[in-house]
Amino acid sequence: MFSTTRKNTSQGAQQKAYLHRQVSEKKRRKRDQYTVFLIEDNIDDREQILNTLEKSPYVYNVHCFEKGADLVTYFVNEGYYSSGAARKMRLLILMDIHLPGVDGLEILRDLKAHPMTQNIPMIVITGDTSSKRVEEARQLQVSGYILKPVCLDTIHKAIHP
Repeated sequence: MFSTTRKNTSQGAQQKAYLHRQVSEKKRRKRDQYTVFLIEDNIDDREQILNTLEKSPYVYNVHCFEKGADLVTYFVNEGYYSSGAARKMRLLILMDIHLPGVDGLEILRDLKAHPMTQNIPMIVITGDTSSKRVEEARQLQVSGYILKPVCLDTIHKAIHP
């Protein structure tokens, strides 16, 4: 089971909060386990996805963000991925594409354009079945496109096609 803690990251005077869930401290990270970054603004969807990820043997911990811009800030400005240890971890970004503020596809473009994040597998999780949105996401070379509600088998197939 994940333990849940709230952490604050700071950029200047602004405070950004995100949710972090990690499996029990007693369980050691395995090579095939991911640190997942989830971007989902809807609290019910976020909880459903977290509960699903909690059951996966492929997930070590999850960092949750309500806005895609907060993830970009966390990676780029806060330097999460700049440490040698973080570069050796298996990372995965799961994100909704309908987000407040900046559109999720724009966040995907930013992440794919930045050298620190461009090679991290990114899977879109959405309720949007619009062929235009699906095609736009595919053109950004996402690793997968999952329709809500999310089930464990679908996530595993997207992680390990």
